[in-house]
Amino acid sequence: MTSPAIGRLPVDGATLHHEVRGSGRSGDAAGEMCHHQDLLAVMDALKVERAALAGSSMGGAYATEAALAAP
Repeated sequence: MTSPAIGRLPVDGATLHHEVRGSGRSGDAAGEMCHHQDLLAVMDALKVERAALAGSSMGGAYATEAALAAP
């Protein structure tokens, strides 16, 4: 989701804004990687057990793939 959309999310819970590697403040991935697995690894590292995922364009595809891989 683009940054302006982030400000419109409800404030009754925690919000995690995940960007793919190489955008935002992260560096490029070293070698091949799978975006939805990377998202799930970030969620695991932060001990996120349940989440409502949202995304647009490629982010929507990664959110869908993550939800299918770890329902």
